[in-house]
Parts: sequence; C-alpha cells; structure tokens
Amino acid sequence: MTNGPLSEVRPSGRLLGVHGDARKIREKWAADEPVYGPFVQLSAPGELEIFGLAGFDFAIVDLEHGLINLETAENMMRAAHTRGAVPFARVLANRPELICQALNIGAAGILAPHVDTPDQARALVHASRFAPRGGRGLCPFVRSADYAAAKGPAYYEEASATVICGALLEGREAYERIDEFIEVESLDLLMIAPYDLSQSLGVPGEIGHPSVIERVEEICARVKGTGKVVGMFAEEPEKSGEWVRLGVRYIGADVDSQILLRASRERLAAYRAAVRESAASTAASGSAVGAD
Repeated sequence: MTNGPLSEVRPSGRLLGVHGDARKIREKWAADEPVYGPFVQLSAPGELEIFGLAGFDFAIVDLEHGLINLETAENMMRAAHTRGAVPFARVLANRPELICQALNIGAAGILAPHVDTPDQARALVHASRFAPRGGRGLCPFVRSADYAAAKGPAYYEEASATVICGALLEGREAYERIDEFIEVESLDLLMIAPYDLSQSLGVPGEIGHPSVIERVEEICARVKGTGKVVGMFAEEPEKSGEWVRLGVRYIGADVDSQILLRASRERLAAYRAAVRESAASTAASGSAVGAD
C-alpha cells in the first residue's frame, strides 16, 4: 500500500499558493534522502531566514512550546519561504481550527502533538485536506491561497495533495499501534519523540538504550515501503547519523535556543582562546628580547 508522500510527488511547474513548498521535501523523500530542520521557539522571523541561508531543508515554527502569536508566525512562515526553508508548524493541539489557522498563514506541513490513536491521526488528516479528501475550512483570501490570486479548484487540489501531515507520537499507546497508524490514508509522517519512547519502554531518558534503538529500527522497518516517513528529534548531529542509518528521513535538528546558546558559547570560547594565545605569544616574544 502506498498512500503517503512518495505517491504524491508531482512534476515541477507553477506552484499554486505557498503549500507547493512541500514538494521540495516530498521530492527528497522520493529519492530516499533525509531532510533536516530545527524547531523554532523564539519569536524571531529573521531566525528562519538564517536557517534557510544556512541550508536547512525546513524549519518548524513551534506554536506549542514557543511564545509566538499568529501574526508573528505568519511572518516567520514568510521568512522561511523567501530563503528556501520549507515552513512547518507544530500546532498547540490536534484541533481543526488550529490546523486551519497554521495552514492559512502558510505552513507547508503540520506536526500535531499527542496523536495517540489512529482515529486522532485521521482527524489530523481530515483537518489538513480540502474536500473531497478532508474537511479543512476553506477561505480563498488568505496567504496560503496567495490572497485569492490562486483560488479555484486547481489550488484546492494542489494544497490537498502537497501539504504534509505529521503526527507526533508521544504516548505508549501510539507506539503499540504503529501498524494501525501506517494504515491511515494520507498521513505522511510519523514523528517519534525519543524521550517519550524511552519512557514507554521503561528506560526514561535513555534514548541510546538498546531497547530504544531496537524499537526505532522495528518502526522504520514496518514503515518502509508504505509511502510514509519516520521522523525523529535529534539534539546531537552524531545521533542523527544513527537515526538515518535505521531509516529515519525527517530529522528535527535541535531547537533554535539551544543552537544559539551552543554557538554563542563556542564563539566566546574561541575569542577568549585567541586572546590568551596572543598574550602568550607576546609574552614569549618579550622574554626572547630580554634574553638577548
């Protein structure tokens, strides 16, 4: 059965509305390539431009854990779009009105939190697609429809075919029902929360535990060939190598605040090291002159 992103890649051409950005992700998945992007929790559109310029495939505007209002979120989507990073939204909850809002302002993909059952996954898909595929609220005057410039049947079909639906699996029940999630039509992405998975396996926080690795490998093996993709959050680049080896193709590449914190610490350490090195060099030169 193929009912996900690999079956819905379309030839390149004019993209109707901003949802067409999602094709870039789908095309990489069709080529069995992983994609990378950070979660963004700080209310800063410029960050998404920077992440796009850095070469990330996507960026996730985090409306669940970030302090981001809707107007700022739209500007963040716009910033990502202009710099080549496909904008996703992690919505506050798996509710149709929240999903509709995120799509209307320009998200090309949705990550819905706490999707614990296949029925909840079907509700996510239904809220993300226009009829006849689903029941997304229809308004042709919003950013996603190019403010009515793209309205019409072609836009509605394009949006329904390209928007990426991702379910964040965060509870024990979800991991026990993976086969049922695979059967959910038009659900594209199964996002594993490694810390939640470790807890469900009785080894809380031990994301490198053999039982966690084994379970991820098992999930990837079951998903392979179904047209769906497995995603994983990875704080450390080294860990992403392990996940991709196991079959993960969507990497949540850290969080903006931690990326900034780590880069700042490394930069400051480099400045201090340079000053120490310069001082030591000067002292050594002075000692040499004095000895002469």
